[in-house]
This record gives sequence, structure tokens and C-alpha cells, in this order.
Amino acid sequence: MDVLINTAISGVVGAVVATGIAIYFQVKLQKRKLVLSIIETYLESSSLRIHAKWVFESCTIGDCKCIYPDNSATNDEKQRANENFNKLIELGDWYEIVATLYRTRSLDTYLFDVTGLRSQVLKFLTCISNIEHERAREFQEFWPQLFEMQ
Repeated sequence: MDVLINTAISGVVGAVVATGIAIYFQVKLQKRKLVLSIIETYLESSSLRIHAKWVFESCTIGDCKCIYPDNSATNDEKQRANENFNKLIELGDWYEIVATLYRTRSLDTYLFDVTGLRSQVLKFLTCISNIEHERAREFQEFWPQLFEMQ
């Protein structure tokens, strides 16, 4: 009888341990898939890539005129600035989602780091932090998780 009970207990314990291990690796796999999905989304979205290229190449947005026109700007300059501002917001919203996933550890942070995604997020953060305009403080309200990655 004792042998039967010990065998049953061993079987139950083994099943629980196996289930725990399976769950652990399943969660790890899902976190990896999420990082790969982020990369895939970025690569498939031409607008995200174009916006990122624009921001990274023109870190001169520190002068602000390309997103915050002054009063002497023409209507075309104001319209272009509005379009640029919308590009910046769209890209920032995407980075905010990515930063939220990173900060909540909903994704594989190691893979996120080694693929260069974290450095890209930080590069964007550096670019928008260089904007010298009174309205630039709004970005911290728009993207709190992104600013917490500093």
C-alpha cells in the first residue's frame, strides 16, 4: 500500500514539475516571439521606417522649426511642420508601446537588447529630448514609459 501511495505521489509531483517547466518555456517562447513580431512590424511598416530615418537623420529637430513653426512661417511651412509633427507622434506612439512592453518585461529583454531595439528606442528618446521648445515637455506626458527607459 505504501509503495502505491509513494508511486502516486511521485507521479503527481513529476507531473506538476513537468507542467511548471513547460509553462516556463512557453512563456519564454512567447516573449521571444513578441520581440520578433516587433522587428517584423517595423520592417514591414514603411511609414515607421521612413519616420525613424527622418528623425534620426534630422536630429536637427532641436531647432524646432520643422515641427513647431514660428509666426513668420508660410502656410506651406506650417503644413509641413504639422505633417512632421504627426510623423513624430506616430513614431513616438509606436516606441511608447515598445517601451511599455520592455518595462513590464512582457518581452524577452535580452533579445530586445542584442537585436539593437533598445538602442534604437534610446536613440529616438535622445533625439526628442534635444528639442528645445516649451511644448517639447508634452512628449513626457505623451510617452511616460519611453522616458522611463533613460
